[in-house]
Amino acid sequence: MNAQPNSILISEPYLRDASFQRSVIWLLEHNEEGSMGFVINQPSINEIFKIINGKEYSAPILEGGPVGLDNTFAIHQMDHIKDARMISKGFYIGGDFDAVLEAFAVKPTQNMWVIQGYSGWSAGQLEYEIDQRSWIVSPFSERVLRTPHEHMWSAALLQLGPEYEQYVNAPSDISMN
Repeated sequence: MNAQPNSILISEPYLRDASFQRSVIWLLEHNEEGSMGFVINQPSINEIFKIINGKEYSAPILEGGPVGLDNTFAIHQMDHIKDARMISKGFYIGGDFDAVLEAFAVKPTQNMWVIQGYSGWSAGQLEYEIDQRSWIVSPFSERVLRTPHEHMWSAALLQLGPEYEQYVNAPSDISMN
């Protein structure tokens, strides 16, 4: 499968870049100018806090990638948020950030992912990395998205078939093999 918007990038087991070791990236943009997505399986130690009507709410923050670390994004399933853009059926990005947090605080069962930073590639860079086998491309999977972070990389690979079990069972450190 070729990279395209709304696909998943799964890092190969021994990718040397520490920002992307055993990572799963939701690719949102991919065109002749470059590519952009979010690592969705690396939680940060940080949380975002909001006080609404005197009650404090918090949400974990994911480390979306090494680019634009001063940017915070919200992916959610709230179609009523003004200026939110649909990125996949039932999934939106952005909109009024405070409105997203308030809607989540009022009804915390709604799904929301707060992401700091993003992953970006210049024109042709991602295709080169895929050709070098740094990434495995997979269709977007809501099941993978809802997998606990610590199991998401394995789940993303295993959904592709049993031939990827060897990757899942490979040690994190190749010298341990």
